[in-house]
Amino acid sequence: MTTECGKDTNDYVRYLEGKVEKLVKEVRKLKSEAAHAGGRRGNLREMRVTYKWTEEDLDCSEKVMKFCSEYLFPRFKFLSEGWIVNDTTNKKSFFAFVKRHLPLPDNMDFDEKWTGLIAPALAKKYTDMRCNINSAIRTIFCGEYSVFIFHFFLVNVCQ
Repeated sequence: MTTECGKDTNDYVRYLEGKVEKLVKEVRKLKSEAAHAGGRRGNLREMRVTYKWTEEDLDCSEKVMKFCSEYLFPRFKFLSEGWIVNDTTNKKSFFAFVKRHLPLPDNMDFDEKWTGLIAPALAKKYTDMRCNINSAIRTIFCGEYSVFIFHFFLVNVCQ
């Protein structure tokens, strides 16, 4: 069976399925970039739904987050502007650094998983760790500030 254009229907269906798959990947990539640009802190469930992660992807994201807290964060406290860019040509880019040091299963393609799995997991973990550090600093500072106010009150008001 042929279409009006003279192409085989099966070929046309395969072409359209390929185009849909390509557009779905592009939508995931754009969602990923939008989430990173906004600095939005989601939970793992939201990320799993947004990026349509499988169980294997979820296991991999846990490995990425462990790698982030144990290896990346001690070396890089802040990620530079544009860290999310998939720059395969620059061997000194953050992308290339993570690709060299992140232990992934052999069947997983790093370049394919970067925008939909690895970068969102890194962004979430960095956001969580920075928030935890900021909270700890705030707690310490507010504790010292409270002691200072109490001491000031005792010295100046109670005399």
